[in-house]
Amino acid sequence: MANILIVDDQPDTLYVLERLLRKQGHVLQTAQDGQTALDLMRTFHPDLIVLDVMMPGMTGFELLERLTRSSRRMSSCRRCWT
Repeated sequence: MANILIVDDQPDTLYVLERLLRKQGHVLQTAQDGQTALDLMRTFHPDLIVLDVMMPGMTGFELLERLTRSSRRMSSCRRCWT
C-alpha cells in the first residue's frame, strides 16, 4: 500500500482519516502543523500528502512551497487539499 502523510491542525480530522486509511492497509504519519510535517519529511517519504490549507502558523500553501523547494521527491508525490 501507500505511504501517506496527513497534515491537519484539527485532531478530529486526523483521527477520522487515520482510521479510514489504516483500515485500507496504508502506512501513515500525521502532523498537526507545518513544522512537524517538515521534520517528518526528513525520514518519511510519502506517496501522498493530505494537506489542510488553513492552519495556524504555516499555511498548507506555505508548507507545500517549502516542501517543493527542499525535496526532489515531491515531483512524484501526489497532493490532496482539505
